[in-house]
Amino acid sequence: MKEQKIWHAGVLGMTFSVEEGRITIFRSTLETLGWPSHYRFLYNPQMNQIAVQACKAGDVGAHRMGKLNEFSSCEIKCVAFVRMVYKDAHWNKRRSYRMIGNPFPEQRLVSFQIQDA
Repeated sequence: MKEQKIWHAGVLGMTFSVEEGRITIFRSTLETLGWPSHYRFLYNPQMNQIAVQACKAGDVGAHRMGKLNEFSSCEIKCVAFVRMVYKDAHWNKRRSYRMIGNPFPEQRLVSFQIQDA
């Protein structure tokens, strides 16, 4: 039986939903990154890791932080990336997945283990 995760406002998190092609970065994750104006995703399928990193506008892979939703989370439409992660992780397309992150302040990133989703 899988260990039950406890979710609260302080948990660094991110969700993936293939049906909507959406990634949601939690408020707590954005706070840890210092509310960046730009971010990028780092993906390592061999290590089963995804990271969100604060970056500058000119950095490779940089995206401008979009408008925050009513929960101060950021919702990102990135259909191709979401589909790739679902395929690589062998996730069920009828489900959305939530991951708990680990902060790495010196690199301005939060890392997520895909297999823990």
